[in-house]
Amino acid sequence: PRTVDTFPYRLPEINVLKSAVAQDAANAQAQNLLGCVLYDKRRHAEAAAAWEQAIQAAPDYYMSYRNLAVAKYSYLGEREAALALLKKAMELHPKDDFLLKEVNYVMARLGTDGHERVDYLQANVPEKPSDHLSWDMADAYSNIQEFDQALEILANHEFVAAECCETYLTEAYTFACSAKGRLDLKNGNLESALEWFRKGQQIPENFRAGWWDTQALYYIRYFEAFTLIQLDRREEATPILEGIVNFVRSEYSPYMGPEVDYYIAASHRLLGDEVTARLHMSRKVMEWESELESDLDRKPPATAVYISYIDDWAQWHESTMLNALAYSRLFFNDSFGAGEYFASSLKLCPDNIKAKFECVLLNG
Repeated sequence: PRTVDTFPYRLPEINVLKSAVAQDAANAQAQNLLGCVLYDKRRHAEAAAAWEQAIQAAPDYYMSYRNLAVAKYSYLGEREAALALLKKAMELHPKDDFLLKEVNYVMARLGTDGHERVDYLQANVPEKPSDHLSWDMADAYSNIQEFDQALEILANHEFVAAECCETYLTEAYTFACSAKGRLDLKNGNLESALEWFRKGQQIPENFRAGWWDTQALYYIRYFEAFTLIQLDRREEATPILEGIVNFVRSEYSPYMGPEVDYYIAASHRLLGDEVTARLHMSRKVMEWESELESDLDRKPPATAVYISYIDDWAQWHESTMLNALAYSRLFFNDSFGAGEYFASSLKLCPDNIKAKFECVLLNG
């Protein structure tokens, strides 16, 4: 039978493709499509075997390597092998925007050295990178504290973000600006810090997108208020802090992370209400510690529409709770404990650039 370049879905098509493979074991196209439909039916090991056969039949066809990488990363417990396969796919199909995003994702999740990751991205970026790749590259630079380079990438691309992706774009920008401000704050450059904190709340024209929920700005607004107080401008800081302590939970809130409660408690403190601040933080610590001990099945969070890789969501959840507890240690002025919790969180999920930056500040 003749196979065509289309995506199989129905169960009978498995038999059609198996028949094609039985008649011609060197039919790499049939092997690859068979792997796709088997993977869709959650027969992951069989899918991987089909893609391995496709690679043997056509070692120069990049997509079989990429597909096998997804299976090995997501279900077969061979994540390092997945990265090697993706790099092979990139070698066979250079400057592929989609492949490069996937290489970046796997590198970040595996905790590949940040400078090695940036070097790989720069060596393989296409002439006109996509929106997704552009903000991924910005985050990669922020991961190694090269915030100026991150902001330059975001400034030099014309974005048309949509379908939830505005979140990734605006967060990449706001975080880089907040990091610049916090470094200035640490060095005593208050006016410059304030400028960065305010800039991070203003969307550049080339983004053509905004925040789904402006409450996502809670952390940069907190540091704006903190800086205003340091400048003896408390009257300007007070309404900002009042907005943070009156945070309204919504469907968007889980995407902000539990550390929002650290900033709520810290805002109560700056408003002079130490009792409420400590009560709020103490209650959240009890919740987070309980979550760590719970063995409930974890529902995976929503990921970007272009990500095909499945992570260990129990591990992700544990990392999130450890990260939250790290912020609680910051609240109670326990820098050592905070550093220990951040380090434990990063061992499980090394791509958390906020946690990594907190470690840089603690160790600096």
